[in-house]
Amino acid sequence: MADKVSVDTLTQVRCGLLLDNPFIGTLATSLGLLIDNAKPTAYTNGYEIGVNDKFFESLTRKEQTGVIAHEIFHVMLMHHLRLAPWMDPKIAQIVMDMIVNNLCLEHKFEIPSDGILPTNWEGGPDEFFKVAKMTLEAGVRYLDGEYPDKTKLPNPPDLPTGTCDPPPVQGDGPPQEGDIPGGFPGLSEQQIQDEEGRVKKAIAQAFQAAKMQGKMPAGMERFVQDILKGKMKWTEIIRAKLASNSKRDYRWFPPNRRYIWQGIYMPSLQGESLGHIGWATDTSGSVDQPTLDEFNAELNGLGTTYDMEVTCISCDSEVQHTEHFNAHEFPITPKWEGGGGTSYRPVFRHVREEGLNIRALVYITDGCCNRFPKKKPPYPVYWIVWDDVPFEPPFGEVFHVN
Repeated sequence: MADKVSVDTLTQVRCGLLLDNPFIGTLATSLGLLIDNAKPTAYTNGYEIGVNDKFFESLTRKEQTGVIAHEIFHVMLMHHLRLAPWMDPKIAQIVMDMIVNNLCLEHKFEIPSDGILPTNWEGGPDEFFKVAKMTLEAGVRYLDGEYPDKTKLPNPPDLPTGTCDPPPVQGDGPPQEGDIPGGFPGLSEQQIQDEEGRVKKAIAQAFQAAKMQGKMPAGMERFVQDILKGKMKWTEIIRAKLASNSKRDYRWFPPNRRYIWQGIYMPSLQGESLGHIGWATDTSGSVDQPTLDEFNAELNGLGTTYDMEVTCISCDSEVQHTEHFNAHEFPITPKWEGGGGTSYRPVFRHVREEGLNIRALVYITDGCCNRFPKKKPPYPVYWIVWDDVPFEPPFGEVFHVN
């Protein structure tokens, strides 16, 4: 049994996760932690994790860690956004727990023995794993049909892993036929998109932090990439990726006040710098003006938020035009020129031959080309693909534009 529980206890558990599993731990830092004795065990709503102090005190430290990881997996899977008004609340909570507890087992987190597990599920281990591999919607429909007498099923609020609740926003979705009175609120499509963008941004930042520490297990990495690689708001993700590589610049003015009293003048840290970024666009003719406007807007968003310089490269089958902009020149309006065939090689050759010391390259394309460089470049490459086409470059990370 753990010591008396407070918010400090939850913070200690989170710190343990940061050391042992940086991805889960970093993602936990995006959520509030609180003691909420109105709940019998624990819960998350996508914004915070709350626990009942008496319940949490009864757990071992490994079980406490498992419960916090369980709530974080709910947020990763965006279960709080998938709760639909037509779903039976009890069935939905049970299915979510089966899905998440299976993930906890796969990633070696300890769940209290009275949680929903293969060893104690009413329908046996085979049915547990069958449901655990389903989507939330499919799992709810399956259990709803298999268990008409829901009194035989566990009561979710009393489970040691608690509940996953809707986000603390007012649902704007219109009522639908089949909605359950008093059930989950209906979120509008825009509300869901906004929330997905917020969660995916946090996931991308946590993913990058764990990768930089070299502590991203292969199984977890594949799981996260499956979440991030779907159609998404690419702007939030690419900002997180580039910002994760930002550095803070040393400048002589103003000097570091820490040493002035000793008569020593040292440079101080000023602002966050992305350094020199390459920004290439496939100008083979398939990109339209609204798409270019979106890309330019995102580039200006970065340039006005961070201290950075950028080299813009227009390329179809050859590099057609380049422009260099320094930090003080933002906002900018790059000229994108081209209209011929497509090859990715000239951009990388240009960077190499011109000796451009870029920290990362963003390459925007329709993905309809397979002419890549033979060697992987010495800097990160982020491919932004605006068409729904199979695209598997030999290096870099791929993001499909929503």
